[in-house]
Amino acid sequence: MLSLAAILRLAHSTDNPGWYTDELTHLDIARHLLAGRVQYLAVGQSWLLFGRLPLFELLLAGAFRLAGPEIATQRALTGLLGVAAVGLVYLIMRRASGKAAIGGLAALLLAIYPR
Repeated sequence: MLSLAAILRLAHSTDNPGWYTDELTHLDIARHLLAGRVQYLAVGQSWLLFGRLPLFELLLAGAFRLAGPEIATQRALTGLLGVAAVGLVYLIMRRASGKAAIGGLAALLLAIYPR
């Protein structure tokens, strides 16, 4: 399941022409965090003004520090987090139901249709 989720989330992610507003919002906030500022566009000192909790932006700023502040880095991080979510769903559902098949089915459904 994890390999299927990785293929669906990571293959050609940088070639995808769609730039979504949330991607640019996260990109801008993380770039400002790298510069030591809590800011989005010209508005500063507010995490919640734009409905963004800081954990993802902090992770993204760390990824930018390692791989550079590019959209490809952001898409790779979100893809890897999606793959990790599939693994967590498998573990949680296997434990909750007591059956590996239920965990596998839940993970397969999330891998194929993440919404």
